Amino acid sequence: MEPIFIDFEASSLSRNSWPIEVGLARLIGDEVRVESKLIRPHNSWSMTEWHPESEVVHGIPRIALNTASPAEEVAVWLKQKCKGFTLVSDAPEFDQRWLDTLMLTVDRASNMKLDDFDRIVWSAFSELDGKIAPGQLDQVYAALKGQVENQVQFLRGRLFAPKPAFDDLDALNDWLCLRCEELANRPHPEQSDRTIAELFEDERAELRPLGRAFDGYVEKTVRVRSTCLVQYASNRYSVPSRFAGQHVSLRAYAGRIVLVSGQDVIAEHKRRFTRNVSYFEPWHYVPLLDRKPGALRDGAPFVDWQLPGAMHRIREHYMAGKGGDREFVDLLLLAQDHGIEVVETACELAVEQNTLRLPAIINLINQLVEPVITPLSDAYTYPQLTLRPEADCKRYEALCSAEEAAA
Repeated sequence: MEPIFIDFEASSLSRNSWPIEVGLARLIGDEVRVESKLIRPHNSWSMTEWHPESEVVHGIPRIALNTASPAEEVAVWLKQKCKGFTLVSDAPEFDQRWLDTLMLTVDRASNMKLDDFDRIVWSAFSELDGKIAPGQLDQVYAALKGQVENQVQFLRGRLFAPKPAFDDLDALNDWLCLRCEELANRPHPEQSDRTIAELFEDERAELRPLGRAFDGYVEKTVRVRSTCLVQYASNRYSVPSRFAGQHVSLRAYAGRIVLVSGQDVIAEHKRRFTRNVSYFEPWHYVPLLDRKPGALRDGAPFVDWQLPGAMHRIREHYMAGKGGDREFVDLLLLAQDHGIEVVETACELAVEQNTLRLPAIINLINQLVEPVITPLSDAYTYPQLTLRPEADCKRYEALCSAEEAAA
């Protein structure tokens, strides 16, 4: 039978824990179809089995389960979805227990059993017509695992001995790409008259095309400090000032740090591998300058701020005069209403026209954001008057006389 993969999230890992979410995945053509449901706890499940770490690990708060589908409904839905499929799990020792707990809410004699992912894979790819002798699976797995690990260890020595050093992941990946190309141009160990790269090109046509990129990251909930910074590993990254004191979700990718509040991405930084360094995005702190414009001169987020050329020239012009920091802050604050791109464009126009005063720049911004009114075509037919007005001052005098008479 066709396999369908199942995975549970649970209230804890204890013996009497209960499922809080179930997910299904199956392959339909070249597409992986995924479905999942949150599970409202059944009345028979003990609430003492809920562990706070489950909320942190799975990102599912306990309160969210109150509005989830009842356990009985999820059990019926799951039974219908899995009918006619082989249920597969990569952790059947846990998932089977949670499956049984869920199905007992509607069926005391459920016969839904999970198969082990490793067993299914080895059966599918075994050289013995899909059969592996009883008790030999672990030995086969260990032998092949050892071969793979030996090859990986060998290549690791070729690539990383002596240990190279790079400023960032981009430089490392560029270097690795060149080294892999060099290794691929070696003769193939079994077909010495051809290179590894040539044989790989022959096999490429038989390979399955890659699907969408895996969105791989480590996520944790962090509290934003009063300095508008969050910490990950040994470094700190800024977020917009309005989130100070709040909890946000931090997603650590291999090369970037993404901060999320609710469903919105609020900040993104290049991931750094230094130690004890704060990385600022100055625009995150601009709203605070409204109260302390002097911080623009020596505040840590604004030191070495690389502004676009036109804005940098205007800043230098303003800061050279008394009260210029206040004027430049007012200009920066306009970006909150009109967007950074509009303000930058207005500054470029101001420099071109040599009109650096703030009122002139504000006028340029207003011109950029004003809606464009499309003129009517020449062929447009305007309403025609049936009685043309006449310029007759005596009519006005008559009205005045009538008003005086009434008084």
